[in-house]
Amino acid sequence: METRAETSNRTSTQTGNASTRVNDTATNLINTAKDTLNTGVEKVTKSTTDVYDSAIKYSKQNPGTALAIALAGGVTLGFILGRSSKSRFDDTLWGAVATAAIKSALDYWT
Repeated sequence: METRAETSNRTSTQTGNASTRVNDTATNLINTAKDTLNTGVEKVTKSTTDVYDSAIKYSKQNPGTALAIALAGGVTLGFILGRSSKSRFDDTLWGAVATAAIKSALDYWT
């Protein structure tokens, strides 16, 4: 016949095994998540490096076009982000220049 102390020890041992299994499962899940995240980071790093390298190569081969793309992007961002009201923007010299540049670029490409 078991004494009360032996019964309580057996219960804590079973609980300890369950706790160990939960910790092992959690550790495995964390390691899997780390591996997945590292794989994703490697893919993103490789693709952004490839895009960067191709952009540098293109801009070295076509400096005029690269400059025009950068200028058009800057004008477009300035046009979108810099205007708080249409009437105030159109009254400025910068607004007139940006509008003319965008219109001429659109006319050229269409």
